[in-house]
Amino acid sequence: MIILVNQLASIDGSYLSTWKDVKKQNPKANFKGPTPKWFQQLEKSNIIAAECSRRLLQNLTVSSPARYDSMSPPIQKASNYCPKNEWTISWDLVHQCELYGKTIEQQNDLYGTSLTYRTHYIPVVDADTRSNLTPKKVTPTLRPCPGQCGHSVPFSGNLHPKCIIVSLTSHLILFNVHAKKFIPNKQFLKLEKSFIFPVTPLHTLRTQAFTFSKHRLIIPNVLPSTVPILSTLDLYLNANSEIFNNSINLNLNISSSLFINNIFVGNRDLIIQLLEIAKQFLLRKNFIFYTDGSFFSLDVTSSTQTQMGFAWIETTDATPNSDPPPPSYKGALSFNPSSTKAEVYALLTAIIAVPDNSELDVFTDLLNVIHTFHVVTNKLTSIRRILKCNNHLAWRLIDILITKKSLIVRLHKVKAHSNDYWNDMADGLANAARQLAPYEINPTNLPGSLMTPIWASIAPIDRDIRKFCHNLTDVYTFN
Repeated sequence: MIILVNQLASIDGSYLSTWKDVKKQNPKANFKGPTPKWFQQLEKSNIIAAECSRRLLQNLTVSSPARYDSMSPPIQKASNYCPKNEWTISWDLVHQCELYGKTIEQQNDLYGTSLTYRTHYIPVVDADTRSNLTPKKVTPTLRPCPGQCGHSVPFSGNLHPKCIIVSLTSHLILFNVHAKKFIPNKQFLKLEKSFIFPVTPLHTLRTQAFTFSKHRLIIPNVLPSTVPILSTLDLYLNANSEIFNNSINLNLNISSSLFINNIFVGNRDLIIQLLEIAKQFLLRKNFIFYTDGSFFSLDVTSSTQTQMGFAWIETTDATPNSDPPPPSYKGALSFNPSSTKAEVYALLTAIIAVPDNSELDVFTDLLNVIHTFHVVTNKLTSIRRILKCNNHLAWRLIDILITKKSLIVRLHKVKAHSNDYWNDMADGLANAARQLAPYEINPTNLPGSLMTPIWASIAPIDRDIRKFCHNLTDVYTFN
């Protein structure tokens, strides 16, 4: 059984809950019977001290055995110790590779972080002489790194190893190795005295380290980094707290994971604009939207910040010459660029803006959006098929919102560039939106998502993961 971090933590994530609270926090998990022995062991040494509980929770992961078995009781002062025969693997985000090592020393500071110094080991790719083996069938073999790998750090203790690496203790995954006298597949190996043979295939260890590192990356890190800690968004939320606590629009409920500020990360000005429009729509039930997306190849000489812009116009009570102009909204995107993605986000933000129990007629010039919409919102469509759709993060959120907000959404096709006034106006707004700073969906707040794969610490993979991996493999093989 897989236990997630937030299943054991308190609501604010700062300490380990009691078993009674764990069962209350996870009613669907169906935890039965007395307190498990493994949880009792956690309580004995960790539930009292908040700092130790925080360190414990940092080390739990859905993809690998937790390191709580090596946690010590609460430390009263900084201490160094060396676990005996502890082999670990971690993922280096800078060089995008795995790092194997044997622990030399672990430095623990009650008011800081725990660092582990390790002897660096590297895989031996040519030790197994057999050919045409799958990665899991190759005999896993490690040898000490001779140095000059770019990972070595200065160390004042044991200077015998030629290459010493340091990592945060919470980022390490334990694995076991065979005894020195044990030699697997001896007849197929070019043996050396320094060889170490892990019990688990290197391919599996590498996958675990990579998955663990990506599980910690909750928000893509290439979104605009110039946002101040206390922004205009925070001030806006404080000023409108009464509306956000009692609203007939689920997306204006500040306590919900589907609150607008929880759904998106990135340009906070665009989030404020969407919040403001959603407030204006609260007393209405029928809407007519014209949506459009804009996608162009990125030109390095252009001042345009992104490749994708999207926009919509709400035209229920509007005419071409009406004053003031009808409500409209525009935004920009950055990851996985395509014209379809821009159009999907236009539909998504329109659905977010309307209150619960509303009816929407949406006019779009992209037939692919209409076809995919009918597939995703069909209750007979399996989640497996939805996950194969491009931009499935946005599509899944659209389906969830339509259900939870009890919306009736009808999509209509309009011919592009046919002198349709509202469609041309939406197209102009979408083109102008590419000058804006982008934002994206925060996948961690999408209901029903246990995990979201993230590519190279940059962005979520919101497309068929198998095809995505096939493309990477083909390119790598070609090179």
